[in-house]
Amino acid sequence: MTKQKIKQRLEYLRGELRAERISTGELVELQSLAKHIDPGDVELLEAAGVPEKPPTKRQLIFATLRRLNWNYGRGELVEGSMILRKGEGSVQYRIPITQSAYSLPTTLQFRVRGNSVLFRGHQRKIEKEE
Repeated sequence: MTKQKIKQRLEYLRGELRAERISTGELVELQSLAKHIDPGDVELLEAAGVPEKPPTKRQLIFATLRRLNWNYGRGELVEGSMILRKGEGSVQYRIPITQSAYSLPTTLQFRVRGNSVLFRGHQRKIEKEE
C-alpha cells in the first residue's frame, strides 16, 4: 500500500471512529497501520491501542520553565532551543518589541538541582503540565 493510500485509509478510519460505527475488523486494521500514524495524532494512536510515551526529563524541564512568569507574561520560550549540561542550562526567549511585529531574542540561564529548576531566585518543582 502506498503512503497516499495509507493516509487516505487512516482518514477513513478516523471518520468511522468519530461516527462511532467502526467495526472490530477496522480496529484490527487500524492497529496494523499504527506505525504509520503521526506521533502527535492522539485520537488514532489511542484507538489503535498504542501506549502513550511518558515525557522525557528535557520535556519536563522545558514545560516547567514555560510555567515561570517570564517578563510578566510577555514573550515566549523558543521550542527546541534548550541546552542542558550537568545541571546548567540555557534557553532562547523572545521578547516582543512594543507595538511591533518583531521580537528580541535573548538567552536565559537556569540551573537544575534535584527535581527543581532555579532561575533568578525562582524555584519551580519539575512536574508534568496539567
